[in-house]
Amino acid sequence: MIIEAMHEMSDAQEITSATNTHSTNIMDLQGLRVVDSSNNSLLPAHQVVEVEVSVGTTFAGGTSLTASVYTHSATTSMQSGTRLATSGAVALASLLKGKILVRCFLPRTGLARYLGIVYDTVGTHTAGAVSANLLVCTPDINN
Repeated sequence: MIIEAMHEMSDAQEITSATNTHSTNIMDLQGLRVVDSSNNSLLPAHQVVEVEVSVGTTFAGGTSLTASVYTHSATTSMQSGTRLATSGAVALASLLKGKILVRCFLPRTGLARYLGIVYDTVGTHTAGAVSANLLVCTPDINN
C-alpha cells in the first residue's frame, strides 16, 4: 500500500491526555469530488475510499482510547458532525503498534465537506501515537 502525505489525517500523532483531540489534519473532501450529474458521488464508480486509523507507537499509561471518524460542514467541533465509524473503547493492553483501530469505507454520497478523526482518551497516556489515512483504491475489475 502506498500512502500519500496529502491523504494523512494523523501522522504519528501523539495522543496522551486530551479528550476530544482532533486529527492533526482535517481533510477537505471538496477537492476529491468528481462531478457526476447522475449522483454527485465522491469518486468515479470504479474507485473506493477507505479510512484507516492505526496505532503507530504502543500506548503506555491511561486506560483506553476511542477513535471515531466524522464528517462535518466545518473544520471545528468535528464530534458534532456525523460519526461514520468508531473503534469503541480499546483497552490499553490492546493499544499495540500495528493495531488497526478503525477501517471503514466512506459512503459514495451524503458526506459533508470535511473529514476528520476524533480521539477520546480515558486516563493519561505517557506514550502512544496514531496514524490515520485516506486510502483511495481502484479494484482490479478484471478478476
